[in-house]
Amino acid sequence: MTITRRLPLLLLLALLASACTDAATRVAYDIESGTRNLAPRDGARIEIRHVPSRWPEGCAGSYTLHLGKGSATAEGNGNFHINRGADGLLVRCFNSSGNPHAWGTTYHLRFVDVPEAVQIEKQGGEAAVIEVERKAGRAVVVGLH
Repeated sequence: MTITRRLPLLLLLALLASACTDAATRVAYDIESGTRNLAPRDGARIEIRHVPSRWPEGCAGSYTLHLGKGSATAEGNGNFHINRGADGLLVRCFNSSGNPHAWGTTYHLRFVDVPEAVQIEKQGGEAAVIEVERKAGRAVVVGLH
């Protein structure tokens, strides 16, 4: 097979591999991309809207989004460490039979501080909105609705 015939196949495989994330990681990715639009001045605010995907490893029915209290510290060169006592981001989904599935991550703490835990329950397909404000130069979660 020539390289020109392999290229579309390789691009398709790369696209499919990049789409394979879980429900919590997708929320964290939305936080990452949303905070890029947050103005650098203190007091700037942004709302990050997240609608859960059903596939892969997502929510077909109702869900709970929990952002636990926590923060991370940049160590330079793109490296971070999660600060002691930090809680994570948790998405708990309920399927049609009521059985829960849950996914968690701390990846979002690279982009936001969460001074107090916030949690919300939503119906399937309903958006959760994360409110973020710039405080003392940091992006801080100030609400969830």
